[in-house]
Amino acid sequence: ASLGRDWAFRDVRLFPTLQPDVYYAQYTASGRSAVDGTPVERHVVLRLELEQQQLVRLVEFANPAIALAAAAR
Repeated sequence: ASLGRDWAFRDVRLFPTLQPDVYYAQYTASGRSAVDGTPVERHVVLRLELEQQQLVRLVEFANPAIALAAAAR
């Protein structure tokens, strides 16, 4: 979030698992670079864990190669 601004989220999908309190989510986030204003787009996958219907753990999976390539531009 600190690298971008004006984020918009689309293509949000939620996937249940065999564990009743564990889900995966996928979405696309697009915005503008906080450094130079160029467009930024990220495809994100999250693992969500709930306890008593409260979010207790969120893990974001990212591809570091994409972030490094964007930083090199």
